[in-house]
Order: sequence, then structure tokens, then C-alpha cells
Amino acid sequence: MGYEKEKEERPAKIILPKGIVKFALCSWVLLLTAFGSLVWILSKDVTRSMMDLPRQEDQNVHLNMRPIIGVLSQEIPTIWKEEVFNSSGCSSYIAASYVKSIESGGARVAAIPIGMDDQFYKEMFRRINGLLLPGGLVSPFNSEYQRVAQIMYKLAVQANNGGDVFPIWGTCLGFQQLAVLSTNFQNIITSCKSYGQSVPLELGDDWRKSKLFGKAPADILQYLTTLPITLNFHHDCVTADNFKRFNMSLDWLSLSYNKDLEGEVFIGTMEAKNFPFFATQWHPEKNPYEWDPVWNIDGSGHSREAMRTSFYMAEFFVDLARHSNHTFTNKISEDNALIYNNNIFYMGNKPGNLFEQVYML
Repeated sequence: MGYEKEKEERPAKIILPKGIVKFALCSWVLLLTAFGSLVWILSKDVTRSMMDLPRQEDQNVHLNMRPIIGVLSQEIPTIWKEEVFNSSGCSSYIAASYVKSIESGGARVAAIPIGMDDQFYKEMFRRINGLLLPGGLVSPFNSEYQRVAQIMYKLAVQANNGGDVFPIWGTCLGFQQLAVLSTNFQNIITSCKSYGQSVPLELGDDWRKSKLFGKAPADILQYLTTLPITLNFHHDCVTADNFKRFNMSLDWLSLSYNKDLEGEVFIGTMEAKNFPFFATQWHPEKNPYEWDPVWNIDGSGHSREAMRTSFYMAEFFVDLARHSNHTFTNKISEDNALIYNNNIFYMGNKPGNLFEQVYML
């Protein structure tokens, strides 16, 4: 009797229909799936500026965490020889701002001297992980700078065609040099008046297809296109008309353009379609490292936003170099090639000053 009484007072079991149970389970699955998708989307947004090349955390790939970028030297301007370095015994120079820029991206610099034989440059190419062609005053058609750039350019094309990643970056004169080399020395360069001009970029039709801008963080694109932070110091350029006339669109994406002080439209940024080659007619290295107020690089050119864009460019280029497996044969040869073996001079108080500091080779 006691048992029966206890049994009668026990609460009755609630039995849900099978349809409701299935509905609840499906709802939980959908909720979890949606949450997972949201996390994935957010993670994609965080990494949207990374390159299409494999990343070490994504795949079992080996990245070079000790990249060394070669920076090409060039002939010393006459005014420097006469008034500054007449007895130095040096024949070429590299502006320190390019070296600092590469260092800010996470790489070291090997100086590429001019005046050496072809074999020297072939051996150097097998050691370094990328090449920077800096701005300057020499000819992209007939100079030692041009000769060495042409050797390295041909080696880079051959290497990349064989799956050996080797990036090149050209700035100002380096931009023009890449244009000349890729068009087989056509007369593509014309005069422009954009010396000491700080402007925001006007994006071209191809920018979304590019790795440099198409995958850049939104804030970087906003700074570049709305603020006068891209610094131009050039008397020559590749005009938009010449870019079209010489069929450069077959090999290059036109990412941005600007007008010079007389309204001439010139290409500001370009990216090779089939190779990791990039070029800016403007100077991302000047924002953090050049300070002469004569050249109108104060104000917005030294703003926090300008620093962010400059460092983004450097990091982008060095990220490419990490995919190169070139290496020096030993520590001694590596140490001897680094630019830090060369004397560095302060130029801020010198006549004919163009840079804060230069390395003399």
C-alpha cells in the first residue's frame, strides 16, 4: 500500500512529441552553424590584407624568417662629389631611408654596388630574397644603375617563371626603370612637374584586382585616397597616355594615378600581372625618415596615418621576400654583404641635400 501511494504521488513524466524534439535539435545545430560562420567571417576580415601566397600557419610551408633585401646603389651626384665627398673614394650611394623602410618591414639589407661584372650579380641574386630599385637622378636608359637593374630583372623573371619567388619593388626612378625594362626600352618616360607634391591617390580601374591595394586593410585605403600623404619628387613619369600607348596593360595593372602641378596625368602605382613586381612613383619611405621642410614633406606627410601606410608598404614587400629560399653560403659571406659594413653620412646639413642620411659605397 505504501508503495502504491508513493507511486501515485510521483510526478508524471512529460513526453514530448518526436517532431518537437527534432525541431529543437535542428534549431541548436543551425544556431551553432551561424555562430561558427560569424567567427569565420570575422577572422577573414582580420586577415584580409594577407597575400594569396601560402602562409606558414595555413599550410606546411617553409617561410624564410631571415630575409635579406638587396638595394641597388647608384652614381654619386656631381654636386656631392665636389662639395661633400670629393676625397671619400666612394663611387655610389644608397639613401638610408630605403634601408630603414625595409628594416621596419622585418628584413635586413644587402648593398648592391654598381660597376661589378655580370657574374657578381648572378651570384648575389642567388643569395638575396628580393630587390628594391630606389629613386634617384640617373638615367633609366643608360647608366650603371640601369645595367645592373636589367641583369637582376631578367634573373627575377626567369626565377619566378620557374616557381622561385623573387619580388622586386621600384620607387620613383625604380618605377620608371621597371617600365623601361618591361617595354624593352621604349621611349615611355616623359617630363612631369611633380617635385615636392603631396597628394592623395586616385585609384585606377584595376586596384581591386591587385594584391597591394585589393587586399589592403580598409583604413590604409582610406588614408591613401583621402589624405595628402603620398610624396612625389619626380621630374619624369609614365603618363596615363603612354601607359596605354605602349600597351603596358598587357603586363601591368594600373592601381592609381595623379595629376602633376600642370595637370598632366601620370601613373602613381602599378603591379605586375604575372610576377611579384610592384612600383610606386611616390615615396613611401620618405614619410617616416626624411625631414627637410624644403621638400614639403611636413604636415600630413608625417602624420600617424602616413606612418601606417608607409609601414604597410614595407611589411607587404618583406612578406613577399619571406617566400624566397635564396640564402648565403655561410655566415661570413652574409655578414660581408650587409650594408652596415659601409659608412653612413649625415646629409641634413650639407649643400645639395636630398636625404637625411646616405650610405656610401
